[in-house]
Amino acid sequence: MALALVVAAVPLATMTAGASTTNGGQSANAPTVSIVEIQQNDSGTASPYAGERVTTNGTVTAVVPGGPGGFYIQDGAGEYRGVFVNAENPSAYAEGDIVNVTAPVEENFELTRLNLSAAEASAEKTGTASVPEPVVLNTTQVSQEAYEGVLVEVRNLTVTATPNQFGEWLVDDGSGELKTDDLDAGDSTTPE
Repeated sequence: MALALVVAAVPLATMTAGASTTNGGQSANAPTVSIVEIQQNDSGTASPYAGERVTTNGTVTAVVPGGPGGFYIQDGAGEYRGVFVNAENPSAYAEGDIVNVTAPVEENFELTRLNLSAAEASAEKTGTASVPEPVVLNTTQVSQEAYEGVLVEVRNLTVTATPNQFGEWLVDDGSGELKTDDLDAGDSTTPE
């Protein structure tokens, strides 16, 4: 059994070319930074841009409808190259959309995200591209900060605990257990 996830892998929708969503956002006064710059922090797990409004772009790798609604964008494959974008209308985006996002960087339960729901935030689809290939990892590696928001694949899994009341279950490829659900993979092997 193999599991491909971006810390989320769910059904996707479509959006027309050139379409955008906005809460009045402009890119003025928002530095343009790469996703790697948003995610990588040598002195901790929080983004060095937490609390700041930035502009970045990437390819949509997964859409998360409903509750924690949003989508993941990624710039290439590898460490620190993915980030979650919190959005009120995630169904406006589809896997493969190239999106420019201007939004505040936030830390939410240790997950770095761009908050498209904030005032002065915007997103614009500028085209389409192939989704980056998933990074192949073992279950122990998935929980590393470097892969937060990155499309990954874990192979040769065994389910070691069936879903709990939150729809979370444990899987293991022999390197250590991983808690997962239909939205993400966490660093705890104990259901919360």
